[in-house]
Amino acid sequence: MLVALRRVSLRSSAAGLFIILALLLLLVRYRGRPTESVEYRAAMAKDVVGALKSLPALKQRKAAAILGALVADAAAMPLHWIYDQSKVQELTQDGQVAFHPTSHNPFYRRDTGYCSAYGDAAFVSLQSIHEKKGFDADDLSKQIYKFFGPDSEYEPKSSARPLQGPWRSSCYKPFLASQQPHPSSADPDGLVRAIPIVALLAGQPHVMESVETAVRLVQSSPVAVGFALGAAHILEHVILTGAVDLEGAALQLTDPKRQYPFETDPLVAEAIQKGLGAKDQPHSVAVKSFGLACGLPPSFHGMVHGIATARGYREAVLDNIMAAGDTCSRGCLIGACVAAASSKPLDSIPMEWLLQLKNVDQVLAYVKTLVDL
Repeated sequence: MLVALRRVSLRSSAAGLFIILALLLLLVRYRGRPTESVEYRAAMAKDVVGALKSLPALKQRKAAAILGALVADAAAMPLHWIYDQSKVQELTQDGQVAFHPTSHNPFYRRDTGYCSAYGDAAFVSLQSIHEKKGFDADDLSKQIYKFFGPDSEYEPKSSARPLQGPWRSSCYKPFLASQQPHPSSADPDGLVRAIPIVALLAGQPHVMESVETAVRLVQSSPVAVGFALGAAHILEHVILTGAVDLEGAALQLTDPKRQYPFETDPLVAEAIQKGLGAKDQPHSVAVKSFGLACGLPPSFHGMVHGIATARGYREAVLDNIMAAGDTCSRGCLIGACVAAASSKPLDSIPMEWLLQLKNVDQVLAYVKTLVDL
C-alpha cells in the first residue's frame, strides 16, 4: 500500500503545482476587494473548493474529512448538549436543524457559525499543521495552550450557566495548570483533535504514533488514547480507499499480528460491534440507548452507528443533531468519515453550510496547505 501511495504522490506532483498556480490566480483575482463582505467570502470559498476538486481523489478525501468534521460540528453547536430529544424536536419544528439561528445550549452560548470546543480542537491541529508544514507535537502543545488557555476566549468570565462564550472541557485543567495530561479523562476531545493528523498522515507508518502523541498532550487515560486510535483506524481506511469498513476495523483491532497494538483495542472493537449491532434502529433510538452524554465509550457507539447508517452527508448531520446530547463530538467523526466516503467528497458538504463557518477563510487556507504536503 505504501508503494502505491508513493506512486500516487509522484503522479500528483503536477496536480500539486497546478493548485498552487490556481490559488495564486485566485489571490490576484480577489486582491483589493473588501475581504469582510459576504459576497467576497462566498466567491472565494467556492473558487477554492473548486480548485480542491481538481486534485487527485486521495487529496479530495483528505480535504473532505476535515471540512466534513468542522461543518458537522458547527452545524450542531447551537443545539449542543441538550439531553432531551423531545426538546430538540420542539426547537426544530420550523425545519431549522443545522446551524439553528439561536443557541439553546444550556451550558454555553456562541453565535451560530462557530464550532464547539471539539471542532476547535480539530481546528488547532489543522492550524499547527499549516504553520509548521507538518505534525509538530511541541508546536501543537503551544497552540493548544494559546487557543484554550487563560488569555483565550475559553477562559470563563463567570460561573453562571449558560456561559456567554465557549465551554472548555475539564480535560484541559491539568494541561493548562502544569502542562500535564489529564490521567483519567474519557472525553472525546483527543479523538477529534486527531482528525487532521490522520488526514495528513494516512498511509504513513507513523500515523498512529502521531495520533497517540497528540492525544497524550492533554489526556493520558487508556480510554481516551485507545478510542482516538480506534477512530483513527476507521478514518484512515476511509481516506485511503474511499470506503467505510467498520467490520474490518473491528477485526483489525483484534488481530494478534496487527500493527500498533494498544491495550484497549479489544474494548474499542467491542464498541464498534455494539454500534453496528443497532444498525436496524433509527439513529435517535440507538443513540438514546447508548447514552446521550459525551464520555467514551458511549459517544463512540453513537459515532459508529451514525457512520454505519448514513444515507449521505447532509442526512447524517441532521440525524445526529436530532439524536440530541453530545452532537458535536459525534458529528465530528461522523462528518469526517461520511464526507470522505462519498463518491464526490467535496460536493457532499453543502456549500451553504460551509459558508456559515465563521472562520471558513482560515479553514480553507489551512486545508489547502495540508493536502499539498
